[in-house]
Amino acid sequence: DFRLEWFFPEGSYTKDFFELNERYFSLGTDFHFYVSGVDIFSNHVKMDKLTSYIRQQPRIQQSSVENWWEMFRPDPTAPVARTAS
Repeated sequence: DFRLEWFFPEGSYTKDFFELNERYFSLGTDFHFYVSGVDIFSNHVKMDKLTSYIRQQPRIQQSSVENWWEMFRPDPTAPVARTAS
């Protein structure tokens, strides 16, 4: 993979910026959950549990989660339980 920072000398402001940006603001690996062949509305309790489980994971940056299910639940105003039992 090509990296622009390879072309800046050690100790330069730009090289320092790239290193600090990588250390403190780098993003993890993208991943997605898909369900198929499931009647999601009849299994809405299980979907809520999946949502809760994802929201509880400490290694997932919550501001990066895009979850369509939360908007289309049978009652989108009801809170999703925070336990994933």
